[in-house]
Amino acid sequence: MFRHDVDQIENIIEIHIQNHSIALVFHRQTKKKKYLEDAEKEIESINRVISTVSKLELMAILSQS
Repeated sequence: MFRHDVDQIENIIEIHIQNHSIALVFHRQTKKKKYLEDAEKEIESINRVISTVSKLELMAILSQS
C-alpha cells in the first residue's frame, strides 16, 4: 500500500476512535443508552475498515504470487 493510503486509513480510524470516546463520555454523563449504542456503532465501523484493509492486503499478496 502507498503511504497516502495508509495515512487515509489512519485518519479514518482515528476519527472513529474520537467519536467513540465522545459517545462514551456522553454516556457516562447522561446514562442514556443512545450514546452507548453510538459508541458500539463506531467500534463496528472501525472493525469494518480493518477487515476491508485486511482483505485488500490479502488480495495484494495473492496477486504478487
